[in-house]
Amino acid sequence: MKNYIMILICCVILHNCAAALVGGAFYKSSKTKEQRQEFMTSFQKTNSERQAAGFKPLDWCSEVYKFDPGWANNDPQCNARIKAYEKGDKNALSIEN
Repeated sequence: MKNYIMILICCVILHNCAAALVGGAFYKSSKTKEQRQEFMTSFQKTNSERQAAGFKPLDWCSEVYKFDPGWANNDPQCNARIKAYEKGDKNALSIEN
């Protein structure tokens, strides 16, 4: 009988934890999407201002890598450059240390 009570208690606790984890994952996902949107808006604005002032635009892959390396690695245009940078090619990205 004690085993059944312990199993019931564990099921209730785990059920509540699972709901919290799913809710937390959804919140994190929506927050990340919002942060990425803000980054892209800021990046485009900055590049427009730089071009209007006669400067070269910022490099997308370098900037997105500084913001979120995982996101940058998912970009097919940046992936090879990031791999080269992480293997030691400091010219692959324009990252200032």
